[in-house]
Amino acid sequence: MVSVSGFRGRVGDALTPELVAGLAACYGAFLREEGDEGPVVVGRDSRTSGPMLMRAAVAGLLSVGCRVVELGVVPTPTLMLAVR
Repeated sequence: MVSVSGFRGRVGDALTPELVAGLAACYGAFLREEGDEGPVVVGRDSRTSGPMLMRAAVAGLLSVGCRVVELGVVPTPTLMLAVR
């Protein structure tokens, strides 16, 4: 499901590491096509699936040549402050 909070779903069911990596790769490719060469900031919440999904997102971004800054566990407002 896509919402204002991003992509949502039950981990292991609709939301898999493969899906996350693919979505991140598509987003990274879009940024690069738009000429955005800056790093992509990635954060996660404290759920047990967080590390796995963050690794998948980072892998997807790196696969298309993006530079990545990993913030680890971080509240969304803090992540937003790290952008630009």
